[in-house]
Amino acid sequence: MGITKEQRKELKEKYLTPENAKLIDPPELNAEIKAAVSDIITKRDKAIENKQKLLTLAISSLGEGITLLLSDKEKNTALLKLLMDTTRIICDCQHADSVTRRNFLLNAVKKELREQLQNSKIDTLLFGENLAETIKTAKSINKSGTDLKQPPQKPTNKKFTAMPSRNLNWRNPGPSRRPTGPPRIREPATSSTPTRPASSSKQCQHPPQRPYYKRR
Repeated sequence: MGITKEQRKELKEKYLTPENAKLIDPPELNAEIKAAVSDIITKRDKAIENKQKLLTLAISSLGEGITLLLSDKEKNTALLKLLMDTTRIICDCQHADSVTRRNFLLNAVKKELREQLQNSKIDTLLFGENLAETIKTAKSINKSGTDLKQPPQKPTNKKFTAMPSRNLNWRNPGPSRRPTGPPRIREPATSSTPTRPASSSKQCQHPPQRPYYKRR
């Protein structure tokens, strides 16, 4: 069950952030990033930041308890260790939420700037107090990389014309055989077989007769 707004306000006034530990406060969003992203992303970031503010109250409360134990003459070392470990765990959750906020915001900025922004240090601002210098450096690196990059080579493939689609039953007629040179004159055909002499009509009608011999 959550606490009411009045109770939350009372706790904020009671457990103030120590002057020597300002970094336990959630980092604020840089104005440059806020202007570059959409309102939906900004509202989501603000919701995580409000949760971090409650973690800051818990860290401050534990810090006061540790201070009271240290001021006692008879120190309870076991209780001190327990409270210090709890404080360490909550501080790690605070940092993890800051990293989550950054990852959400980095997905909404230009790809060329992400690596430099990712390497920036979290302090009172989510992307560092020197964000303007970081962006300037990132742009300079990208420009230098573009100048050094070799332009892509154009393909040297020969031009070719696409063949028209053919029916599956289409057959290639083969290369045409056109005569080259002057036209030839056709000569009359001559018979190679010798012709027989014309025979008389009698020879054609009656076969040759045998000679007649008289019997004795």
